[in-house]
Amino acid sequence: MSGIGSTPPASQGSESRTMPTPNGEPLSLKVRCWTSQARGAKFTKHMAVIYPDWSLQVPHDLDSERLAQAFGGWLSCLELETKTLPAARRWLDLTLRAVPPPIRLGNAGHWYVVREQGCCPTTGYDHPADAFEHARSLNHIGNTLVVDRKQLNDLVNALGAAHGVHDEVPLPEEAADLAADGLTHARKDVVRLWRAGVHPECVTDIRERLDITGRLPMSFYLAVLMRKPDLDWMRATLDRAGETNEPAQITTGGVVLDASGLMPLPEWLAWTETDDDLADPTLRARWLELGISRQVLLNLAGRGYTPEDVVALGAGIGRTPDGAARHLVSWLVCDVQPTIADLVDLHRSGRAPLWFAPSPVTLMRAMDTLTIGRKRSHVDRLQVAFLLAVCGNVPDTVTAYRAGRTWRDDPLTEENTA
Repeated sequence: MSGIGSTPPASQGSESRTMPTPNGEPLSLKVRCWTSQARGAKFTKHMAVIYPDWSLQVPHDLDSERLAQAFGGWLSCLELETKTLPAARRWLDLTLRAVPPPIRLGNAGHWYVVREQGCCPTTGYDHPADAFEHARSLNHIGNTLVVDRKQLNDLVNALGAAHGVHDEVPLPEEAADLAADGLTHARKDVVRLWRAGVHPECVTDIRERLDITGRLPMSFYLAVLMRKPDLDWMRATLDRAGETNEPAQITTGGVVLDASGLMPLPEWLAWTETDDDLADPTLRARWLELGISRQVLLNLAGRGYTPEDVVALGAGIGRTPDGAARHLVSWLVCDVQPTIADLVDLHRSGRAPLWFAPSPVTLMRAMDTLTIGRKRSHVDRLQVAFLLAVCGNVPDTVTAYRAGRTWRDDPLTEENTA
């Protein structure tokens, strides 16, 4: 996969590129140090140095201290190295918008912090900016990494002073102007994304990697950062499919992200990448080139069918590729997986109504009857579905199945072929 996770945009990759100081110099600071885990233990202060690679130097031999800890000793500087420094670095990364915002969109349209803690509201947040602000708060970071808050404050204050940032970081104006050209509401969306934890340089980087020239909603950029789709796959798919496909009212969890309810193709791709797309990067474009509607396309994902299968089905049953795909999905919703050849043969046999597909409810009734006194796995669900197609009702289907017949056999006398 060559998406954001492996080749990140320069400004907001999945791995931090920040250093303790903006010029790459080591950062010297005073830290608290104590040797007891008892509440209110006395502490002293000593100097510490954080190097550009985020290694730590303190006036202790930490290797010896780790050995002593195995025999019951304890030193706060051990946790300073293993817990508090990573927590402070996390705060800096998020404050500088150097990593993607650790937020996700829930099914009800609310935003949640990734790696939720007891401090996070169970109902989430109405806006991504609120979720991000909580994610970068010292309270949440401290709870996530289980650190001493006073020790964390020492490091955060020093890092913030070195970078000239504290709670509010000003929006980079030049980068914001460049990013505005790629957003539906221009500068207003740049500000909203910044508050949600997205650096404007990231917007520009994504546009350049996808070769997108038009404006897209801020939800598109959030989708790319949260879902981390393969951007090379997206670009190749967009190059082949273009923007002629109809907008789709499809979102994760059924939530409409854009106020218009219409999702542009790039955003839809970002939300809906599947394992099939990674296995065959041309597959999605081939589906779209056939004119398959987006929801039907997703219903076929992971079921083993190809665009060529749907073309063959359409030719065999006299329907367009989209119509054939819908017909196939109507069988799949019954939790069966028919072959294209069987569906074409059924259609050409004339023994079932035109473009027939079994009803899930009716099929369930037939299965319930056939599994009385036997395991459901011993009943061939697909064969029952095909018998239902030619028998037309549950009683005749059950009779035919119990008699060991298939839909290809000569009709039973009870079979309704009208």
